[in-house]
Order: sequence, then structure tokens, then C-alpha cells
Amino acid sequence: MGTHILRHSWATWAHRRGSGLKLIADVLGHRSLESTHVMHTSIWRNSAESLCLGPEPNDENTMLSKVRAYLANRRALGFQLKCEGLQLQNFARYADRLGHRSPLTNQLAIGWACLPKAADRLYWARRLEIVRTFAQHLVITEPQPRSLHATCSVRPTASFPAPL
Repeated sequence: MGTHILRHSWATWAHRRGSGLKLIADVLGHRSLESTHVMHTSIWRNSAESLCLGPEPNDENTMLSKVRAYLANRRALGFQLKCEGLQLQNFARYADRLGHRSPLTNQLAIGWACLPKAADRLYWARRLEIVRTFAQHLVITEPQPRSLHATCSVRPTASFPAPL
């Protein structure tokens, strides 16, 4: 178990037992409460929301079922995907709460990745990277309906200068 997971596990444990953000920030060595607040809004609130969802649907078309199948395949290949797996499951619950059943879209991925609004852009980029890897898996494994772009034979007309 890495130190990152250990720190987050302890912080989650302390938060669930009623410890204040100031105490948690001090123990974790955060310079400001803002860092602890970002952790609070992104991890603890998401885990609390997921506990309130009730029984999870077993429909194979839900994003959560697709994520679980993806994680099982990747873990069978030897990837641990601890934090990434939790984040990806949070993404799937977000998509399912919105009722999203069509192929994964940029709008859906970016909408989730940019939560919480007060988070750092690097945090958003990491979340988007996690979803992007999953999206690449879906493109390969799920049959997609033929789109206009897939059948279109028009080539770009812009010409580029020849290399010197």
C-alpha cells in the first residue's frame, strides 16, 4: 500500500468519525485548509453520495457495469488500479445518475473531470486522463453504430508545405 492511499484512508477514517478539517489538515501536513477542502469535496462527498444511491443497477448497459468489467479485465492483466479504479467508479456513478446510456461523450467526461469547480487544473487533468483511458478501451471493445464521420471519404483540402 502506497503512502498516498494510506494518507487518504486515514483522512477518510478521521472525517467519518467527526474530526474537523483543521485537525485533518494539520495531521496531513497541508499548508492550507484549501488542500484539505478539495480532498473533502472530491473524495469524501463522492463516497457519501455513492452510499446514498441505494442498490446499484445490474443492467449491463450502465456505465458502472462497463467500468467494473474494464477494471476486472485490467486487474486480471496485473494492473492494480486502486485510486484510478475508485475515480473511474465515481465517474460511472455520475454518468448513471445523469441517465447516460449512449456512448461516452466528451461533454460527459469533461463535465465529471472538472468537478469540483474549486479544484486545481492538474486534478481535473488527471481525472480526465483516467476517463480517457477507459474511453479508448470502449472504442476497441464495444461495437459503435456507423456514423457519418466513419463513412465519409472527404479529405482535408489544406495543403502543407513540403519538407525541406
